[in-house]
Amino acid sequence: MSANKNNLAVCERATKAICTVYNMQRLLELIKEEIKNKKFNSINNRIIEKKKILCSAEITATEFIAADFHSNDEQKKLVTLTNV
Repeated sequence: MSANKNNLAVCERATKAICTVYNMQRLLELIKEEIKNKKFNSINNRIIEKKKILCSAEITATEFIAADFHSNDEQKKLVTLTNV
């Protein structure tokens, strides 16, 4: 999770490792809207908006070892480390 809580990076182990960055700000807006309208739905039924799906065609990494958002630049940069 980025420090400003706007982005969430989820790294998946697979034949080709995948890192998906989710827009948490949009999810929070949807939740606030439901609270305001007193209309509650399960978050599990929500489609969380994806910002980016990251994978490398050049490197055959099967998993990410670490991922972190850059502390400056409003958490717009994500640093990942793979097992290769």
